[in-house]
Amino acid sequence: MSAVSYIHPTIALLCLLMALGSVPFALREPAPRSGWAFCIGYIAFAVLIVSPYIGLWLPDLRWMVALETISAACGFTAFWWGCWIRSGQEPPRVFLGALGAVWLLSLGPWLVVRDEPTLRLTIAFGCVAAGTLSATWAIWARKQDRNIADLFVVLCFMAILVGQSAIVLLRDLFTASDDLIETAVGSLLPAFFIGIGFFSNMSYAFDAMSELDRRSETDPLTGLLNRRAFDKRMTLALDYARRYKRPMSLVMADLDHFKRINDTWGHASGDAVLKQFADLICRGSRSIDFVARLGGEEFVVVMPESNLEQAKGFAERIRQACERRLQMGGKPVTASFGIVSAEQDDFDAQRLLIDVDRALYDAKEQGRNRVVVFDDLSRE
Repeated sequence: MSAVSYIHPTIALLCLLMALGSVPFALREPAPRSGWAFCIGYIAFAVLIVSPYIGLWLPDLRWMVALETISAACGFTAFWWGCWIRSGQEPPRVFLGALGAVWLLSLGPWLVVRDEPTLRLTIAFGCVAAGTLSATWAIWARKQDRNIADLFVVLCFMAILVGQSAIVLLRDLFTASDDLIETAVGSLLPAFFIGIGFFSNMSYAFDAMSELDRRSETDPLTGLLNRRAFDKRMTLALDYARRYKRPMSLVMADLDHFKRINDTWGHASGDAVLKQFADLICRGSRSIDFVARLGGEEFVVVMPESNLEQAKGFAERIRQACERRLQMGGKPVTASFGIVSAEQDDFDAQRLLIDVDRALYDAKEQGRNRVVVFDDLSRE
């Protein structure tokens, strides 16, 4: 038995196993189309690989050629579609229609040029090259959060292009045997697609883990950091400021009479105010600052590389923007702010939070809608 006879069933079995492995991803994905697309692609390539054996039961050789062409077209298009969906965006319908039209139009010439391997490979190479470059662009250029698995997907796509080019060169320049060409086309190409599907599933798993980690550190209402993430980043920021003797300030904000808003206008209105206030803070902060919601109507901003004057200027801008832009029942919504410098508390996180909370309490006691900077003399 030839090497081809061993290779083809093995790769076909791998394709079916990968198709089965794609089902859990398809069932768990928010938009399961990509998982099912990879599943269909694996099945189509399994059919492509065993098509010579299926051809033994077909009445004519042309039926086998048609089966090869259709299964290759379905498999490649399914993988291309899945990669676009997996990158977080809809694939271009125009390109999909053009790709399908090319495959269908190539079916006729494919049957005619069955005995012209170079022309047949050229047709296949054009279809595969166009789709491969499109899928690569979707993953690497359009996907927002790339990971190491995405890199391997792109490398597999590039290997397909290089492999297709090598096959044409082998045929034209080195007059490789038809058996070698058949082995390369029927084995190596599906093997690379197995790698694409495997690493695409790995990429989805990485993305899912990243999403779970992001949700565990994000306030679901405002999208800001929650207390868990705040404590972690606060420790890192304080360590940096202490080590390199850099200034750092902490700003705590609290919406005035927020309970009255909830009691009078309902919790839905209160949630809307919280989201608008969070948006004001985020728009006013810098890229190196980080904002967290500690709970209820209480927010905190950690400002690296900022002294008390800079932090006070930031808090005053947010206070004025809140009073000017946020309204409820025709009346302005106001906020109070407390500020403390990390240097005042020897970069101790617990003391910083106690003192900034004291400054915020003083702002409330002095009539609300104001900014108060913590003073060492006020510490008991």
